[in-house]
Amino acid sequence: MPNRPLQTFRAVEPAHFGFAAGATLASQPFVLYHEQSTAVVGAGSAGTNVAATFLSTFAANRFQPWLWRDNDSCYPVEVPNAYDRIHIWPLFIVSSSNSANAPSTLTFGTLTSYAAPFIMPFGLAPQTRGFTTSNRLNPDFARLPDDILAAASLVSSFNSRANGLWNALPPYASNFSTSNGLMAVGSATNPTSFGRATTGTGLGYALPDDFSISNGGTGALSESAAQYATGGQVLIGMGHDFQTLGAEEIVVAPGASPANITFNHPGTNGASYRVNYFLMGTFLG
Repeated sequence: MPNRPLQTFRAVEPAHFGFAAGATLASQPFVLYHEQSTAVVGAGSAGTNVAATFLSTFAANRFQPWLWRDNDSCYPVEVPNAYDRIHIWPLFIVSSSNSANAPSTLTFGTLTSYAAPFIMPFGLAPQTRGFTTSNRLNPDFARLPDDILAAASLVSSFNSRANGLWNALPPYASNFSTSNGLMAVGSATNPTSFGRATTGTGLGYALPDDFSISNGGTGALSESAAQYATGGQVLIGMGHDFQTLGAEEIVVAPGASPANITFNHPGTNGASYRVNYFLMGTFLG
């Protein structure tokens, strides 16, 4: 059941405060989103650098997290109290319906123009979804938007106790800038936006165009030469840290699909081949 929020994590509480400075507080990685590329069916001959096609038309409600969390590709996760940020990064794995040729003959092609996806992480504000209706407007208890509207004899179709109240999660290190990194640099198109604005999408939600963990050439690294991911069955890119903002649950919606990913397949007759696109997350303390 992908839409039942994941709840099991590594213990994170330190033995005592003095121990905290020397301990790494992090959770086990988990899946936040999964999508498969359009299937390529083998016809008896091997393919060369077949394009992996992901979503071209997105659901209009994907930026309404109380609706998006019920999508089959979305994997919600509950947030333990010890964590104040979440690291999200992309993972790509090729797969085949024929297990005999999956291990060695199904590989990624050379990625020379990969474009990383945009993502939008959302956090559920605590004590909103499913919160009790007793003691409404009690100044010692709580006030939700529904209570204010009801007190004014107004009717609304939005129910914050059913849907929850959500925030877009901003990048964690807002003072850090790269060409396609956390916050926009001065020459960027949308330097003033954290998320979606009338001027465009802030670069904090564009993952880096990177595949540092992958197969590659044998040449030395250099500052001026492009380094392409080649071959292999897995590609792992860099991600960003986002603030959890005290959220009790996090869902991630796709803002834009990854582009220009190619792969080679052996072309076994009757077998189908795909690229699996994951957004992985881990909590950091």
